[in-house]
Amino acid sequence: MSAGSGDELVAPIALEHKNTANALFSDKEYLKAAEEYQLAVTIVSAQLNEVTQMKQTLSLNKARSLFQHANSIQKSQDRSDFLRRALREAKAAVGMNPNNAKGHYILGRILIDVGKTRAALTALRRAKRLDPKAVNNRKAKKFLESNKDVPSLPDKEVSAVAKRRPSNIIVKVLHF
Repeated sequence: MSAGSGDELVAPIALEHKNTANALFSDKEYLKAAEEYQLAVTIVSAQLNEVTQMKQTLSLNKARSLFQHANSIQKSQDRSDFLRRALREAKAAVGMNPNNAKGHYILGRILIDVGKTRAALTALRRAKRLDPKAVNNRKAKKFLESNKDVPSLPDKEVSAVAKRRPSNIIVKVLHF
């Protein structure tokens, strides 16, 4: 393994296939080498999916932690700063996997607190559509019910709202 090659991060079985393929290639057994490389690629791809899922989980947990912290402090400016950070992290997590109901649920809860009603509704509705049990918080359910006639935003607008850096976040007193 050479420094910086990334080999130290790869499952040992994938490295075995890579080394076998390298030897086969040196011996001009190109077809067999290609098969071994493919096995290594398959293993690394599976690993990459696991790492991506872990990254998303960690990002969602970070967003939720920042959100909870924002709701536990009183100073408005500090709260706004933590809500912005939570929003940025939740948006990144949803971007990693747009079909994750928990991600949309957390994003929706944060959007409620930053005063982005339509974007929050869209995120919470998407969470509920992906998993009917995802919106399990009483206040989030009440928010959805009380805004049932408000239309959702188109996907590209939700993305734009979540990316925008609000200059004056409206801090609502909604604690989940």
